Amino acid sequence: MSKEQLLAYIQLKGNNRKSAMHDACVFQTNDWHRTQEVSQNIGARIEALQESRQQFQDNVASQAKGLAEEKDHIRGLEVKLNAKKAELLKEKDQSGSSDTFKSQMRAAEMIVTKEMIAQINKILENDSPAPLTQSLEHFISLLRDKPNTKSVDVELFLQDHGKLVATMKKADTTKCRTVKVEQVLAQLEALQNQFGPATEGAVDVTKYRCFLDWSINYCKAAKIDLNVYRLQEEVAKISLELERASLAVSRFDQIERQNNEFQFAGFYNKAIAQVKARAEIITQIESVDLDQAREYQKKYKGFENDYFRSYLSMVQDQANQ
Repeated sequence: MSKEQLLAYIQLKGNNRKSAMHDACVFQTNDWHRTQEVSQNIGARIEALQESRQQFQDNVASQAKGLAEEKDHIRGLEVKLNAKKAELLKEKDQSGSSDTFKSQMRAAEMIVTKEMIAQINKILENDSPAPLTQSLEHFISLLRDKPNTKSVDVELFLQDHGKLVATMKKADTTKCRTVKVEQVLAQLEALQNQFGPATEGAVDVTKYRCFLDWSINYCKAAKIDLNVYRLQEEVAKISLELERASLAVSRFDQIERQNNEFQFAGFYNKAIAQVKARAEIITQIESVDLDQAREYQKKYKGFENDYFRSYLSMVQDQANQ
């Protein structure tokens, strides 16, 4: 084998070895990158689990705070409810029943006849006796639950006797919310003395006093019923709020029992410990892969000196001897 043939053989063999070493170097480097990616994914998984554990712990703390607050709320509501119930009983005892006033309303309704309504309409066509018009305006304002009733409103209500009496019978003393009952009652009582015997030349409105009496008794009944109704509404409102608070406490208790039963807190600690153990293993593998990749890269970079120059120099020295 000539010198040229030996040199060519060394060159060919070196190039083949260099190519194989390059492939091995690329493989080892890529293998390290893949291991590094796995390690990063495991690290991200640990962070996600730690974040989930923190969120769980925050939720547990928030629920515990909410439970304590709801229990305090319930205690306050129970005190408030008992006080309101006592106030309701006291109101009923002091005010008595509104039945007496309602009975007098029913009696006044029986006096109202079709002929009476016709007489009143005829009077109002030609005259406006103050006691009659004022008492009727207050009467209609109570039926409508609207203050500032005008004469036109009175005319509308007095058009139909049957509808008027039916409306009087259906009047609910707890529905009078807009008209100020006590104020109207004072004005109605002030009109009582004006329903006495008519002066000479004046219209006698005495027999139409039934509307005044009905209105006065309505106001007296409403004063009792509205106070009782208001207190009953407040009791019902507090009771509903207490029921909702109790349901909230039940939900908090159920969540706490489930947390203890399924050991959610231990689940996160166990999962994090398991993934950390895997992370330690993959970290060791990553370190080995990195060392191997560096070693292959070092060998690949030094191949020119370690192989080509060494053998070529030997051939050249031999040829010179």
